[in-house]
Amino acid sequence: MRVALACGIATATIAPSSALAQRVTVSLDQAHNIGLEAFKQRNYKLSYSVAKQLLQAREDDIGALILLAASAPHVGEHKEGRIAARKAYLKSKNPTHKLNAATYAAVAAAKEKRPLLTQLWLRRAYQQAESDAQRTAIGNQYRQYSRTSPVKLSFAVSVSPSSNLNGGSESQFLTIDGAFPIGILNGAAQALSGLRAQVRGRLTYTLSEEVAHKTTLTFAGNVSRVRLSSGARALAPTVSNSDLGDTELSARITHQIAHQGRPIPDTYSFALGQTWFGGDEYYSYATASLGRSFRFGKKTRLNVSATHTHQIFAGTQSDIGVSVLRFNLARQLQNRDVLRASFSLSDSQSDSNNSVYQSYSASLGYQLGKPIGPASLSANVSYSETTYDNYRIGFIQVPGGRKDQTTHAKLDMTFNDISYMGFVPQMNISHIRTTSNISRFERKTTGVGFSFVSAF
Repeated sequence: MRVALACGIATATIAPSSALAQRVTVSLDQAHNIGLEAFKQRNYKLSYSVAKQLLQAREDDIGALILLAASAPHVGEHKEGRIAARKAYLKSKNPTHKLNAATYAAVAAAKEKRPLLTQLWLRRAYQQAESDAQRTAIGNQYRQYSRTSPVKLSFAVSVSPSSNLNGGSESQFLTIDGAFPIGILNGAAQALSGLRAQVRGRLTYTLSEEVAHKTTLTFAGNVSRVRLSSGARALAPTVSNSDLGDTELSARITHQIAHQGRPIPDTYSFALGQTWFGGDEYYSYATASLGRSFRFGKKTRLNVSATHTHQIFAGTQSDIGVSVLRFNLARQLQNRDVLRASFSLSDSQSDSNNSVYQSYSASLGYQLGKPIGPASLSANVSYSETTYDNYRIGFIQVPGGRKDQTTHAKLDMTFNDISYMGFVPQMNISHIRTTSNISRFERKTTGVGFSFVSAF
């Protein structure tokens, strides 16, 4: 089959600008070559016209669809280019064709100012990449686009077996200081093992951005559901899977400014949220935060923040106000490893003495810059201590109050060589141990979880 091109081929490719347009009849293969050469020479009008005529001759021509997808955005036909790219992506079984189609679809969607669709097509391009170099280039392109895009979407999915889904006690006996007996805990108050599945998502929209300031609106959601083990169901027959599921939805507005050396916060935020537990409303909250970032050289950064959260409970429980002062330090080492440290102080106030506490926590984390074998590794250890000065159990005032000490160790292993649309598997090994002078709050939780997180 041959196709007639009335495109001024000689003029567009090799002839001087004064040459007259002429009708030329060529084979489909020759037309493909002409269109590709025109695109390489940035003669997008000619490559667009060639692609359109090729598709008139054969509507399922993958090469012509990709040529149209590449050329159309350059002549203002953004939607047409994206649709052509989508057709090529769906029809082709060739990874290279799919990679090119997804890349051109992302370009067209970006020109249409459709940021979520752009990010989706970049992830599809990442999925079709055949080399580390291609994946690195697409990942960098995604990051660059995300920095300038007004809309960002992120989410993660995890499944983790746990020895303590409900934060229950290790022991069936309720004692104070290990000696003063109070009673016996029912099965629902003891540690229940099983499986937890969690989905976390975040959508951020940039409301305004200038050189000296930026304002964003973020919607976030967290849904967690559990499946109790047979042993847990036998221990606590009145507790169902739905009783331990929780959900949180929130909206946050954040305003950042260039402090220009002045001793003022550079980040201000306010958030509203609602939580549910066991299918019922648990509490709503409002959070106000101030923050300031400090840089020491090019590789060290300190973030200082102050936060106050007011929790309003759906039942008869008194409101709680929690204030937190937090310091986060991160330093990149010469071998691209990253060292992180944090320290926080918390104070909780309420009309209920059992909700009044003071606590501090410290953590140390280390992330390897280069993978070991197939896995990138990061580890974190933390310690916290919480004191309730006037804690009561029923009518009994606990002598000296309640004191909890918690240690937490976590190891994350990310397998970047296995991915789907830019999401890579991550194995999380976690162990949490809490000791307390009240046995009800002595607990131990061990879990090995599997998550899918974004590679970029």
